[in-house]
Amino acid sequence: MSTTTNQIKTPDAPPAPGGRPTNELRAFAALTKASLLGQVRNFSTLFFGFLFPIVFIAIFGFLGNAATKVTLGVAPGTDAQSPVYVALAHIPAVTLQTGDQATLDRQLKRGEIDGIIYIVAVQRPAQPNQSSSQPTTGYDVTLTTSTASVAGAATATAIVEGVASKVNLALAGVTVPAVQVTTSNTTGQRYTYIDFALPGQLGFSLLSIAIFGTAFGFVVLKRTLVLKRIFATPTRPRTLVLGQGAARLVIATAQVIVILLVGVFFFSFHLANGAVTFLEMLALCLFGLIVFLGMGLIVAGNFNNENAMGPVINLITLPQFLLSGTFFSNSSFPAWLQPIANNLPLSYMNVALRQIASEGATLWDVRNQILGLLIWGVISYAVAIRTFKWE
Repeated sequence: MSTTTNQIKTPDAPPAPGGRPTNELRAFAALTKASLLGQVRNFSTLFFGFLFPIVFIAIFGFLGNAATKVTLGVAPGTDAQSPVYVALAHIPAVTLQTGDQATLDRQLKRGEIDGIIYIVAVQRPAQPNQSSSQPTTGYDVTLTTSTASVAGAATATAIVEGVASKVNLALAGVTVPAVQVTTSNTTGQRYTYIDFALPGQLGFSLLSIAIFGTAFGFVVLKRTLVLKRIFATPTRPRTLVLGQGAARLVIATAQVIVILLVGVFFFSFHLANGAVTFLEMLALCLFGLIVFLGMGLIVAGNFNNENAMGPVINLITLPQFLLSGTFFSNSSFPAWLQPIANNLPLSYMNVALRQIASEGATLWDVRNQILGLLIWGVISYAVAIRTFKWE
């Protein structure tokens, strides 16, 4: 008679109270890897996390690097031999465009051109201080602008008046004006719109991945009953949350690095202190992502349906996108709105990033903005902990 010996395999570590393993590191690594792979394989994550911000940066970069141009329509009958016309034609920033009067009027009303100029030669009567009594040739210059392009109209007016003043002096024989202006130029950092827009795009990307990614990720886990299966194992809920957060930190780090590299090498984004500024911006972005994750957990914990969750997410993110200086400065907002706009979490992030990048500020210099983010983070996680529902 043979005897069978049943071998009992002992666990790697003694169970903790409640039957859970004492070491959650393996579960954390597995959950982080699964969440990371899920995001990498999701086209929307790659599009909105990487391609979408880069497209915006490219647009803003091309806009910021464009030189100031003024387009003037030349009315029919304009004297192209006049010294005013010749002087305008030699200014690189001025484009003279010919056409019939109806076409030019239509373009002016639409803001497609900055003004319409009409120059005609006229005979001026002799001035009392002139030795000759013969009439002299002069020029009447008429510039028509439109409210459709206020900035262009102001620039066109300044250019035409400046050219006319110089021509008047030349025709009067004044070679040495009584008043002379001497200008000087010093070396300085040239800031373009990309220096304003790129930090806003970083904040935009971080808020999007933290709220949209976290909320939709947890809702999918709820709806597909993956959460129930995970909790059937000896895995703590906090391990799942930490794994989701760690995966998003990895994606966000890649986002920040890619966006900064594209801005620096393709659009001359200014980093005040080079690599040090790069690392400080990266550290601030990761801290900001941790804060924004709390807002995503608030939404994720109270919904199990994507359709019901969408309006709430937009209610949280859209005001911040519009009021936090993401695409344009919020300094032009009404006085009653600015205290609200300036104290949004994304506003703290955008202001701090811009000061670090453009002014060379350190993390200590932007401590007030970091404190504001920290307060928002404490509030967000406190609300998320009290309201989170796993089912």
